[in-house]
This record gives sequence, structure tokens and C-alpha cells, in this order.
Amino acid sequence: MPMPKFLLILCLFSYIQLFAGNFGFQISLESGFLKEQQEDSQTMLRLIGRFRYARQFDMSNLNIKLRLAPEGYFSRTSSSVLRTSGQIHFVVPRELSRWDFLLSAKHYKYSLLESNKQNYTLIIGGGSYQLSINQKVSIKTDISAICRIIDAIPGHRLTGVRITPTLLIPLKADYSLQTGLHGEPFEIRSEDSINDGWRIGGSFVFKKRRNPLFSFSYRLLFNKNTYQDDLSSEQHFEILLGKSLSAHWSIFFYLNYYLLPEISPETPIELVYTPLNTQNWIYLQTGFDMTKNTEIYSRFGYIYEEVNYGLQTIRGWQILLGVNFSN
Repeated sequence: MPMPKFLLILCLFSYIQLFAGNFGFQISLESGFLKEQQEDSQTMLRLIGRFRYARQFDMSNLNIKLRLAPEGYFSRTSSSVLRTSGQIHFVVPRELSRWDFLLSAKHYKYSLLESNKQNYTLIIGGGSYQLSINQKVSIKTDISAICRIIDAIPGHRLTGVRITPTLLIPLKADYSLQTGLHGEPFEIRSEDSINDGWRIGGSFVFKKRRNPLFSFSYRLLFNKNTYQDDLSSEQHFEILLGKSLSAHWSIFFYLNYYLLPEISPETPIELVYTPLNTQNWIYLQTGFDMTKNTEIYSRFGYIYEEVNYGLQTIRGWQILLGVNFSN
């Protein structure tokens, strides 16, 4: 019987660790129910494997991360999603500056209907340069290339170049502020059509690192493309609030929400620019640390994910129990 993929990855990383670097992993298993309005509730089962490898050289650092997450939904019919992702991050720090080089890839395999299966692939590669102007302010410029393919749409390919200059301002020991600009020319191709355009806007991020944890980010982008005469706007909100209640108990609130523009009726649906991440989340999670390496948790919230430009969705109120194991 062939070895499961996550065990093969675990063995590979263990082999690498014998020579140099640090290896870590986290395995999560969660199960619960998903319910959307009048539809039957679905039993949900999700396994998440996270693997990381880090090595420090004389003048640079290397970090590798892998994630494997199969999930299934079961009622009168069954459906499944397999999410895999990987990231290679290479850092060259200097006294007043640093270079970062990043290559990441995601591959999602959706089997939501018996006759409708599709694959979603996203590749991002790029680099950034950060320079400290003084002890309180740094400037960072990030340039990355994007390629996304959805095989359910014949000939579909989204390509773009993203440029994001950012100002980093540490306010206090535990507080920080980021504000920046976003520019992104893009092109979307289908089998016989092309839509090109650009997205431009700005972002704002505020973080508090100690208990209670707090993070708020907001991004506003304006979109112009071949099929649109007027500018349209897209907004993204992300909020994380967490607090340790005691030595063992903690609680978290998380919101990830995209406010997308109305689609022009003249635009073919397969040529619409959609966010690279299509999951909207709002949930409350409580956790209990049983040991140093084991946590049990519960989560209640709502999820909305569009698949194939909204022709299919994963959505509903979700309640689940889970357990984390880490080294």
C-alpha cells in the first residue's frame, strides 16, 4: 500500500533535519456540522498537516513551509476539497536593511458535485527590499508576479504583476502600523477572449502583539479593465482579536471579508477579476491547552467560499471541535 503523502513529507523533512536546520510540524483534526438555511446539515471532517523547515546560514535564513488539508462534507451526497500549498522564503538581513525572496504555490482540488470537478492553481514569486530610515520608520517595496489557472474554464489564465511600497512604523514596543500603496496590471485569458486592466489603491494595517492580541487590516482597490468604462471598487477587511484567559484557556475572534463590486453584464463571467483568496470567514474560537504540545478547541462561525466564479459555493454556519498536535 503506498505511503500517504503527509507521511512521505514527514519522512523527507526528518531526513533533512539529520544534516542541518530545524524541522517542525502541526497536525490538526476537526469535525462538526455545516448548515445553510433550508438545506440539510452536513457532517464535516477536516485534517490539516503543517510542516516547516528552517535553516540559518552565516548571512541569510531559509524557511520552507508545506500545508496539506483534505476536507469532506457528508449528507445525502458527499463532496470534498483537497488544499495543498507550499512556500520557500529566503531572507538576507543587513544592519539597516534586508532582502526577502519568496516563491509560493497553492493547488486546490474541488469535488463538490459528482459531474463537476475542478482544479485551482496559484503561483506567486517575487522579492522585497526593506530599508530602515531611522529607529522608528522603515520603507519596504515588494514586487511579485502572479499566475492563476482554473481548469474548469477552457484556456483560463490570470497573470499580473503586483507592486506594493509600504511604510512601517513601530508605535510602541507592542504596537505597529503599516500603510502602503498597491498597483497591479493584470490580464485574464479564456479560450477565445482577453480582459486586461489594472488595480490600484492602498492598505492600512494596525497590530498589537501582546495579550490581548489585536490586528486590523483594511484594503481599498479601484479596478479598471477592458469591459468596464467606469471605475469599480473592492474592499477587504481582516480582524483578529485574541486573549489568554488563563494559563490553559484562550479565546479568538476572526473576520475575513471581501466586499466586491457589481459585475458588469457585458463582462463574461470567466474574465472577471476575483480575489486570489475567495474564502470569507467570521468565527469565534476557544482553546484549551491540555499539554505543551496538545490543544483542543471549538469553533463557531460562518464561512462563504465561491468556486468557479460563484457557480458553486461552500457556505453555511459551522460548529466544530478540533485537536492540535505539534512538536
